[in-house]
Amino acid sequence: MCCIGYHFPELRIENRQFTLPVYFTKSKFHGKAAFSNIFFEGADFSECTFEDVTFILGKFLDAYFVLTKFYGKSSFNTITFENLAWFGDAEFKDIDFINVHFKKKAGFGSAKFRKGYFAKTNFFGKADFNSVDFYDITFSKETAIHLIGDFSESIFHGKTIFRRVTFGGWTKFHNVFFEEQENTVFDVEKLSMVSFVNTDITRVRFTEKVRWSDSQEGKIVDERHLEQAIFSLFDWENVPGNKKQEYKLKDFLKNNFGLSWIDKGTFNKNMENDTISITADENNTITLRLMRNDNYVIVKANDILLIGFVAKKKKNTLKIHLTAEIRTGSIQSIYRNLRENYEYRMRYDEAGKFFVREMELKRKFRETPSVSSLKLKFKSIIRLKWDNSTLPDVTYELKKNNWFRRQFSLTGWYYHLSRYGEAVLWPTLSGIVIVSLSTLYWSMQVNPLIDPSFIGTKQLQNQTHIWKAFERSMVDFLPILPFGIRETVFQDYLIKVFGGVLSFGLLAIALRRRFERKFRH
Repeated sequence: MCCIGYHFPELRIENRQFTLPVYFTKSKFHGKAAFSNIFFEGADFSECTFEDVTFILGKFLDAYFVLTKFYGKSSFNTITFENLAWFGDAEFKDIDFINVHFKKKAGFGSAKFRKGYFAKTNFFGKADFNSVDFYDITFSKETAIHLIGDFSESIFHGKTIFRRVTFGGWTKFHNVFFEEQENTVFDVEKLSMVSFVNTDITRVRFTEKVRWSDSQEGKIVDERHLEQAIFSLFDWENVPGNKKQEYKLKDFLKNNFGLSWIDKGTFNKNMENDTISITADENNTITLRLMRNDNYVIVKANDILLIGFVAKKKKNTLKIHLTAEIRTGSIQSIYRNLRENYEYRMRYDEAGKFFVREMELKRKFRETPSVSSLKLKFKSIIRLKWDNSTLPDVTYELKKNNWFRRQFSLTGWYYHLSRYGEAVLWPTLSGIVIVSLSTLYWSMQVNPLIDPSFIGTKQLQNQTHIWKAFERSMVDFLPILPFGIRETVFQDYLIKVFGGVLSFGLLAIALRRRFERKFRH
């Protein structure tokens, strides 16, 4: 049926099956339009205008609403989109999606929602809300993004509610702007698969039931992906065959894209050795296709693009890594935003955990430039003088710090002595140990108040002698007190540094941070 450019004063179609494509392109629906219990093999409503439209109890194999304008109250109720549902550049004045199932890709790229409401809506494929303008939007009542979601580059101008929404797959809010953060609420149980890279969330409201990680370590999804970019997921030659690597690959895909059926999948590789498939049944298949020229692996689930892997050859073995899309600084920024957010809401214990994760990133990882800063500076000077050379492109490689650097760098000592200033117990214990050892040391002198002269343990039963040793130790330990003897020795300075500056200082930082949080906001 072809109705291109028609004008409909009022239209009602019900209980019909259209087994051939239907075209309403550039048509105008001036009155109420109702489509009830309709099956569309393929329907194109692109560039249409609706004053008042309802789709209820229907099914689309392919649906196109590109550049369509919904001027009045509109609703899709109990509708199933089997394949592609494309609402790109559409404009919605007041739209409801209730009990709608998007089986594959739902494309809302560059659309505008003046007011929108999604309830009991399931996105089984990719939920694409890239570069969308939301003015008043609510995702609620068991709405779920099962596979992958993308809200990147979108702007939320007004009230924004995510309530009782399930983010089962990796969902990106990259470079998003929440204009009214106090009116933006995430009232969900799980955000462990949601990424907020380059997005200000310092005043967004996250309810108390929100969980940012499925593990006790508290790593957000971006930090987990960062680690998976360093260590290979599997070796191309060993899958299928290596059960450990097969499990690791399955575990990654299941945890990042909600593919619960993958546990039942079996591995196969084609004769050309460029495609690995994981098949559970005729409706559920994952393919990994190796693009040898680009050293890249394209991953699809049921023909839906999920992610890309990087292939790196090492010692005649092709190692497959997750693509490092972001740098450590971006992840640290997310932790800082979350810390400020939770401190503003006076949820200080949770804020402290985000600070610990930020510092752990600094302790464990570093980014090394492909060109040293000294060489780059030299090249800049040469270029300024002769202007016939080009500056080299600088790339950054993510590396994990070695064991010694993780344990004994300044950040490492900060972690071991006070858990980055979040723990009161550790600096207290270290202070007690230092004072105790210092007291024992001075107790083994002829006179604890003069230059050291060992006499062994003879005076350890003398309480007055012990007290004098303790007095000298405390004077040395407390940084605010001057030395209590006429001539100080190296040991006094040593205790003052390690006791006062480190232990007492770290304890003061931890106490100050706790009291400061209570009165900051």
